[in-house]
Amino acid sequence: MVLKKLLSQCLTKYYHFAGRLPTHTTPYIDCNDEGVVFFEARNNSKLDEFQLSSVLDGNLDNLFPGDMVCYNSPRNTNLVGVQLNHFACGGSGLAISMSHLVGDGCTLTSFMNYWASVARYGSPDHEEVLPLNPHFIHFPRTSSPLAEAPDMSQQHAVLSTHVMRKFVFPNSKLSYLKKAVVSITNDIPTRVEVLTSLLYKAAVAVATTNAGCFKPSYLFIMADTRT
Repeated sequence: MVLKKLLSQCLTKYYHFAGRLPTHTTPYIDCNDEGVVFFEARNNSKLDEFQLSSVLDGNLDNLFPGDMVCYNSPRNTNLVGVQLNHFACGGSGLAISMSHLVGDGCTLTSFMNYWASVARYGSPDHEEVLPLNPHFIHFPRTSSPLAEAPDMSQQHAVLSTHVMRKFVFPNSKLSYLKKAVVSITNDIPTRVEVLTSLLYKAAVAVATTNAGCFKPSYLFIMADTRT
């Protein structure tokens, strides 16, 4: 199995994923190179049928390794679990679970992108393979990215021409924005959500004016929800 073989090669870069928790409650990792859990499963449904039924029945958990979706079981001390699902139509679905003790959604996305890139080109040493993200995880321990920071004193003339503005949003205004949203929809937004929406709305309006027409755009917000 190509995916399984190349996964082991990817773990040389993400070596902590192959470790174990000494117990399910300990907050540190034993990097013992035991590997990740990898299962293969067969599903009697067609992929499109399963997608439809999973929305209605909430059975997406069946795609994941058993007892590993939320990592709240005292029987599991592994950090990453993978299940390759084969559907009756010939399609496949890859499901990955990762403990929040070892990373978050951004970490998992970076790992999956790296694994996919290695699988595409057949080797982690191929010149077209995506670089590790973040890049500094493969720097030598004696090297510091801060040591290569540019001398900002050389840029004083450029920085002095920048225009800076400070916008203050008091709680009273944020409360007003929240009430305005609640009056239109049943959702109760947070202060961050209403303020972000306001700023994005203003940015879209400016971009539309400058371009002379509306152009679709996206707003991405990275959030770390670990506690």
